[in-house]
Amino acid sequence: MRSQKIYLKFLSLLDFAAPKMKELLLNWHYRSKFEELILPSNRFIYNDKLVTFPNSAKQEKPIEFIYLEGGIWEKQTNDLEAKQTIELLQNLYNSGKKSVGVIAINAKQCKLIRDLIETRDELYAWLEAKDENGLFVKNLENCQGDERDTIIICASYAKDKDGKIGGRMFGQLNKQNSEKRLNVMFSRAREKVFLLSSLKSEQIPSQLQGKAIEFLKKYLTYAESGATNEGWKISANQNFKIDSDNFDSGFEEIVCKALRNVGFEVESQVGCSGYKIDLAIICPKTRNYILGIECDGEIYHSGKTARERDRLRQEVLENKGIIKKMGG
Repeated sequence: MRSQKIYLKFLSLLDFAAPKMKELLLNWHYRSKFEELILPSNRFIYNDKLVTFPNSAKQEKPIEFIYLEGGIWEKQTNDLEAKQTIELLQNLYNSGKKSVGVIAINAKQCKLIRDLIETRDELYAWLEAKDENGLFVKNLENCQGDERDTIIICASYAKDKDGKIGGRMFGQLNKQNSEKRLNVMFSRAREKVFLLSSLKSEQIPSQLQGKAIEFLKKYLTYAESGATNEGWKISANQNFKIDSDNFDSGFEEIVCKALRNVGFEVESQVGCSGYKIDLAIICPKTRNYILGIECDGEIYHSGKTARERDRLRQEVLENKGIIKKMGG
């Protein structure tokens, strides 16, 4: 009881201090190896204010949607999705991918998955190892602060045994700030997300309202599309990528035309946040980016400090493989 009172006082102190202290938004995003992993959260939660960085692996599929049409919602669980999660975990374990997190939509689905893990010695030992970068299994409410290379999201929602989709099933998404909990779940992966779902976005009842429901629908649509350009739209005119050439300066356009004239395939303004690579050359065989070119245009000059313009961005891009440090 004493510790509970102290906790409540601590919350009250934070509530009291919040309006009197200046908020500082950390707007550079480093966790996700691929921009596509953070794009939905950036658009829906952060209003495109996160600065993210493109990756040279143009052909990677950072979000994989696994549709399980036969899933049934019964007693707040989905047995088919839980079993499929176990099979996916086994495949990842066998392939040597040991930095994995499983996030279920609720505590009952989480328990079901844990119970199934206990039936397989390898998976159970993996879970019980308590490796800070190993396997965890949590639910929507308690995955804050966790991150792994690969995240499996078990959406769980499905038709009931009578083939109906009841609005009450989504009750937890009607709670205050539920969209923020979804944001946490959707943004835990460094490299890959597997989204298991027995519903597609258009199957969620249209009469359901609220930011969390809207976010879930948009994320499902995005994942179903393979996290492609067409899969995420805020409005009819705002897409994830500009489909035609767009240049910050005449110099940038001249460089692009010169490269194309000698046979290179060049894409302009590569990226899906406020930060973009001016020009990127595409490998005709792998279809990945093999070279990024910055022309010191508008994005470069928008950096507030020399450190931001000339050092930090280059370090991040070199780590992601899209830009090479040139001598001279």
